[in-house]
Amino acid sequence: MYHNFISSQYQTVARSSLSLHALTDLNSIGLPKVKPNKFQQLSSKQLQHNLALNQEIVDKDLLNGCLFCLSFNPTGSILAAARANCVQLWDPYTGKLEKTLTCHNEVLTAIEWLNTSEEIFYTASLDKTIKLWNSSKNVQKLTKHHDWIRSLAVSESNQTLLSGCVSAEVCGWDIQTSELLFRIPGAHQHPAFPELNTINSLSFAHQSNSIFISGARDGSVKIWDSRAGFKNCIQTIIAHKKKLNTSVFTRDNSQLLTAGRDNTIRLWDIRCLGDFQPCPGRTIDESKVLQTYNKHKCDGYSVTTKFINDEQQIITGSEDKKVYIYSTETGEVIKTLAGHSNVVHLVDVQHNSSVVSSNIDNCIIYQWTPQIGSIVDSPKMSESEGSLHSNKAVEALLQKYGDQILKLFHKYNVTLSCDWSTLTSESAIESNTDLYEVVQNMARDFAESFEQYNRQDNEES
Repeated sequence: MYHNFISSQYQTVARSSLSLHALTDLNSIGLPKVKPNKFQQLSSKQLQHNLALNQEIVDKDLLNGCLFCLSFNPTGSILAAARANCVQLWDPYTGKLEKTLTCHNEVLTAIEWLNTSEEIFYTASLDKTIKLWNSSKNVQKLTKHHDWIRSLAVSESNQTLLSGCVSAEVCGWDIQTSELLFRIPGAHQHPAFPELNTINSLSFAHQSNSIFISGARDGSVKIWDSRAGFKNCIQTIIAHKKKLNTSVFTRDNSQLLTAGRDNTIRLWDIRCLGDFQPCPGRTIDESKVLQTYNKHKCDGYSVTTKFINDEQQIITGSEDKKVYIYSTETGEVIKTLAGHSNVVHLVDVQHNSSVVSSNIDNCIIYQWTPQIGSIVDSPKMSESEGSLHSNKAVEALLQKYGDQILKLFHKYNVTLSCDWSTLTSESAIESNTDLYEVVQNMARDFAESFEQYNRQDNEES
């Protein structure tokens, strides 16, 4: 996500009293289960194999840039897309833009729907605020964060909201009263690289308001129970060799799904992870992994990964311009959706049938629906105007300097509405040695990369 933001700017008790096994025995406080209708049952078993491009959902006057979040509401009747500091609400059946809400002063980083049929959702932003929206009205504003907010999660009962920020703080909020229930400063602490402590992912255990997971850029996942305090977490897992994008419980709370930027998605059995260790090693214990999914590509971007079809399948974006659907049980790829012009960083699914996806080149949302009788992937869509050698050079540059850029942007509070003219003035840059060094190195590397990709494009043509 930060790659996209930067590119658009210049192209815990010492041990919990709750046993891990108790995660599977939570008292039911959740919402009633809804029995899928006949079409949903059919699509859950068969229709993913027959997905094909149905329509492009796009505001033709606003193609440039990229989207930061893409999310269906619980009923699937509304599709929300975050664009810069705004949220666009689309009718997914007609592709019509219903409304645009200017939500924040800075770039949006998260959209989280409440579990209701109403049009109610949270937004979070680099402006350090969280807002609750009921239709087009802002009905709640949470302002006690001290840093850029990166992730949100809502419990199934709509009782508790979680938020996580760049400096590794996790906060819990009472949704009804807006009260700050708890604060966990330094929830993740990488021993060598503090810039990797960003809370990239938060999610609750199902049917619980107190047990939740936090996942950080350093590749680690922690399980917490708010009833036991926050001196230490229940469990720490080193889930990925590189940055973590996603961590989520299965519905029976016995397993965890994690996705990271080491080209891998992993399914873990919580029940065999063992006791909490105060100083866990920085290595991955593959013996605790139930299944590995590694046919897609993800080593530099935050791409969406989630369960679909009652957890029988997993869907993920990919840096090879495709959407992948895996069998959860076997780890095999059962479907790929090809045709995007660049990294597919956003995906979501409507009622286990219709898939939406978007890439980093533009603000187009591609909608894929089951086509009975379809046996091949959709034809390749036309390349975006942004897919030129200059974009490739910028992409290579951000892959190399992404962590340094994020660290510096955070240090100097560089955001959408800052005064870029003063920040990038020669005197301002020279007065900050670290910033000056990165700018110089990036300028040199960009020139070399541009020349290299330009040469490759000429040879290919």
